[in-house]
Amino acid sequence: MSILAKKETIIRLVGMVILFLSIIFSLIYDFFILDTVLLKFYILLIEIPWLILIILLKLEKDFFVENALKLAAIIGIFSTIMIILGTCFNLDEISSILFVILSIESILISLCWHFTLSIYKKEKLFFLLSGLISIILLLITVFLSINISPFWVFVIFPLIFIIIGLSLVLLVENKMKKENLLNYI
Repeated sequence: MSILAKKETIIRLVGMVILFLSIIFSLIYDFFILDTVLLKFYILLIEIPWLILIILLKLEKDFFVENALKLAAIIGIFSTIMIILGTCFNLDEISSILFVILSIESILISLCWHFTLSIYKKEKLFFLLSGLISIILLLITVFLSINISPFWVFVIFPLIFIIIGLSLVLLVENKMKKENLLNYI
């Protein structure tokens, strides 16, 4: 990217920071929305490993970059087991559905954040799809949690931040593409 795209690059970084804030808000609202301590514990066991892996990948440490797919597969299997255990030990059907949705959404938004600044077409597509699916899952969460939790309003914060972060990045990258300042590989 050239010096001509300095402002756009800063806006992309701001979009990335906003998406990271949506991850933080997601971690917080999970504790308010989920009604049992066990589900809160399982959601942490799902979210924290993904967040740690993605932060380590962002730091570009050789071991983690070279073994990213293996580590993601291990964490994916572990997350699947935690989701199954969380739903098996919960008797309330709505809470179980909410737990599964929140688990998937938190993983997707973390992956969306990871691929935010990528210039590779496949990764940019994954960024877009994971962000859009996260938005849909958060909308479902709002509707499910309205009746079971007085804290459903907390879901709106990560939803707003995801929408703003995605919009900033996509609008700026579209402008950069039109001006030939950014080409996907």
